[in-house]
Amino acid sequence: MPAPRRAGISRSSASGLSGPRLLSLDPGQLAGEFADLFKHARKQSKRWPKKLLIPREDPVEDVLKGIAADFGIVPEVIPLPYLDPILGPLNESFARFRSGKQRAVAESEEPGAHRLAMALIPDSYDLCPCASGRKYKSCCKIILHEVTEAMCAVEDGNFEAAVKWLDQAREKVGETAEVLARYEIAYSLKSETRYLEYLHRALEANPNHPRTHYLFGLHHRQNGRLKDAAAYEKAIENYPVTDKFHLNETWNNLGGVYFDLGDFDKSKGAWEKALMYMPSDTMTKTNLREFIYDNPKVPKDLRRPSPFVARYL
Repeated sequence: MPAPRRAGISRSSASGLSGPRLLSLDPGQLAGEFADLFKHARKQSKRWPKKLLIPREDPVEDVLKGIAADFGIVPEVIPLPYLDPILGPLNESFARFRSGKQRAVAESEEPGAHRLAMALIPDSYDLCPCASGRKYKSCCKIILHEVTEAMCAVEDGNFEAAVKWLDQAREKVGETAEVLARYEIAYSLKSETRYLEYLHRALEANPNHPRTHYLFGLHHRQNGRLKDAAAYEKAIENYPVTDKFHLNETWNNLGGVYFDLGDFDKSKGAWEKALMYMPSDTMTKTNLREFIYDNPKVPKDLRRPSPFVARYL
């Protein structure tokens, strides 16, 4: 039986599929152009995604589903707001491309695209997602540009550029847990020793920082320390309840840990909670079906979907 599917550090476009490109609006030509784009990305990329996220009601949804299937990628249609961890950096990057600006945050030339990008940023008066207890406007919003640039550089495998942008973020706000967590992600490209150093430093700065606990859980599981991977639970405790994307991601990974530990009951519960946060999540649905509902090794009473998630399946 294959291992349960889990998310990594992010679900962003690390495959090289992202980036500005003009495509035909004719449906007949569009499929061929997307196929060419995917072929080019596969040749250029060291990694290949297992999932393609498609915004609900996207006009090319059916085309993308077909292309994804042809390339062995699972398509998942989700509400547009759940794509904010991915679309935020991409919208900003594309806006700079359109305007010709490389070093400053630039607005898109299209008002609709600009409104979309702004809608994907947390409200200024919301509690900051980093669990500092402060309003977003007084916390991580201050370094939004620098962090976005750094994470785009990480996606491109450009360690030096990522660190340069993070150094600028640190000059603005100091060594906050969020800044240190972003250094963690950057050093995952370069040095496991430094990566772990920044993990510990981030928790020293804020013991409740959810992203760092998530990364600890990921690190422990990847190294076979399943009981220590319960660090995911600490991340869940501290992510804001409105952060459905990361709560879904973390519950899904925690479900995989419980399954590997042989606790089917907790595994089912975790995956079903993940599905409640993102009902369209194909990865979580696949885990539930393959490893719980259709698994003869699981007791029969656990193989029935719970009533509150049955409507999502």
